[in-house]
Amino acid sequence: MTMPAAPAEPQFVADFGDQTAIFDPSKVSETVTVIGCGGIGASILPTLVTMGFTKFVLWDDDIVVDRNVTTNLIFRPKDLGKFKVDRVKEYLLEYGATSVEIHKEPFSGQQQLTGLVISGVDSMKARQMIWQHVANGDVTLYMDGRIGGQNATLLALEPFNFDHTEWYEKHWLFDDDKAAPLPCTARTIVYPAVSLGVYMAAYLAAWSRGEPYPQQTTLGFQGEPYFEVVYIGDNN
Repeated sequence: MTMPAAPAEPQFVADFGDQTAIFDPSKVSETVTVIGCGGIGASILPTLVTMGFTKFVLWDDDIVVDRNVTTNLIFRPKDLGKFKVDRVKEYLLEYGATSVEIHKEPFSGQQQLTGLVISGVDSMKARQMIWQHVANGDVTLYMDGRIGGQNATLLALEPFNFDHTEWYEKHWLFDDDKAAPLPCTARTIVYPAVSLGVYMAAYLAAWSRGEPYPQQTTLGFQGEPYFEVVYIGDNN
């Protein structure tokens, strides 16, 4: 007896009809470069690809370990031992990305940075190095995300704007020994990284419309401030 053929899987076609007055992906052609695909990178990328961004460059030399599965939205238990960028590329292509360039190494200036750049690294030394290449590249918007414990900070700036760069370098590029130490069991939890990813995406949407966000927003969790969003503007 001939077995019936298995039904074909539905073909996914991205439909952005509900959002184009908020963010129209057809009007944005920039590539998004994400340096660091851990808690921050793996929290912003699901939102960006489902908003309609299609071109990505990823830098990270880490492999997936147990704690990565509990602190972000992309990695699964079956991804343990994989390079993070391999799993992230798989995820992005599944959700409609058309170009995902991966580098299984830390970024150290191997190529010029262009377009939209997001830093999701975990040390000030790495941020200082990335900033040197952002400032000397052709970057239209740079977002520096930072998380620790229940705290998250987003810094967003246009590198070609002298007021932005001067303020960022003066107030936000300190050395690692000046960063607040955290106990090993209180370094991070999933919701600050997810919140940070959401605010990065919201800022990108507003920026693409030419509508800057308020320069600083502080949110609370259970009555305590925990999330600081700093949008670097001309009036700082």
